[in-house]
Amino acid sequence: MNIIAIVSIVLGTVIIVTRAPLIVAPQETVGFYRKVLEKPIRVRAIGLAFTALALVILRATADEPGTLATILYAFSWFILAGSFVVLILFPNVAKSLVDRVLGALNNTQLRVSGVVAVAFGIFLIYWGATW
Repeated sequence: MNIIAIVSIVLGTVIIVTRAPLIVAPQETVGFYRKVLEKPIRVRAIGLAFTALALVILRATADEPGTLATILYAFSWFILAGSFVVLILFPNVAKSLVDRVLGALNNTQLRVSGVVAVAFGIFLIYWGATW
């Protein structure tokens, strides 16, 4: 198993773990997200974790050939830019954005987004396992 497969499996697992609760308890999950994002220092800590994850993915996929490596490389630049600019530099903007988005979605929409995210996570794990 090479580094691309490991990164894909870890990323898929992170997506599933963070989005699966939306399927079974959407309002409680939204409440948890809001509570976590209550203080700017927590938002910055999450941004730092996402930045570190993006840098690891960038390093792992930089010299690798293949479609999965290219997709993960592009995705990691998106994660890096978003996490650094929005979460670390402007945590209050991130909090208001999350409040607006989560406040506009009803339970059905939250569950559907959870199902889509979990399906994507399963796809990443499968793709990594068969790499």
